[in-house]
Amino acid sequence: MFPIALWEEAALTAFVSQAGGPVKILALSRSPSPVKLAELRATRISYGSVLHRYAMDLFSDSLSTLAAGAAVDV
Repeated sequence: MFPIALWEEAALTAFVSQAGGPVKILALSRSPSPVKLAELRATRISYGSVLHRYAMDLFSDSLSTLAAGAAVDV
């Protein structure tokens, strides 16, 4: 199961205890730490959207830098 909208510890605890199977958690900046998520019995932690957002922000910043005529640090 993948409760995308849950990130608060109490809500995750309740969900995992009632899920009856593996639970994948989406890592957000406001989510509990990976160690805490493991303690809550999350079976998988997804970073996909966080990494994608970071990469897209970096790409956008690089395009802005190039458009301004400056070099991009890589």
